[in-house]
Amino acid sequence: MDHKKEREFQETDALTNVQVEQTKGITGIFYKMYIDDSRRFAARFKGKVILDIGAGDGIILRGSGIEPVEMDVALERCKRLAGLQKKVLCGSAFELPVKNDSVDCVLLIAVLEHTSNPGRVLDEICRVLKKGGEVAILVPNDISMSIGRVLLLKFPPRYPGHISFITPARIKKWLGGRFDIARDYNLPFKGLSFWLSMYHFVYIRKK
Repeated sequence: MDHKKEREFQETDALTNVQVEQTKGITGIFYKMYIDDSRRFAARFKGKVILDIGAGDGIILRGSGIEPVEMDVALERCKRLAGLQKKVLCGSAFELPVKNDSVDCVLLIAVLEHTSNPGRVLDEICRVLKKGGEVAILVPNDISMSIGRVLLLKFPPRYPGHISFITPARIKKWLGGRFDIARDYNLPFKGLSFWLSMYHFVYIRKK
């Protein structure tokens, strides 16, 4: 999928997928887990430049008292965000409309799996992040998520917006020695293997 088609794909997804609805019911339990962890991470950078890439409908930091730059590739989502947030940026993570070395913190929460070239996204993050700046990355285990969708009678089994299958090993490869890993763990049970979990969280720092 080329970048133009991918952008069109995300625009279509934005029309049918309102993220606030996903924070309700059984799925909402899992969303709350990683939203809480993301907020704790971002709170350390309050008052600094926080870039929330793939912000969607802004559910991660909405109502937290933290004011990030909310960015999404879908114009439809940006229109919805504009009514809720002060700083909204419409753009592609493949070509971030942000200056070099200008960002203190990046949130990349449930985003990489929605892109056709995750490595390119991390290249761009490295470009805009200040030295010592930090990134929180969360990715799902598509296998366990698909099983969960089937049990909840949701079809197709794979989440419709997912393009790439992301694993912890692939993330480490894409980091390319440019970042230190500060911490990583899985959810909902931190001690379990990624392959038995729903999500993988990794916090990285630019060298």
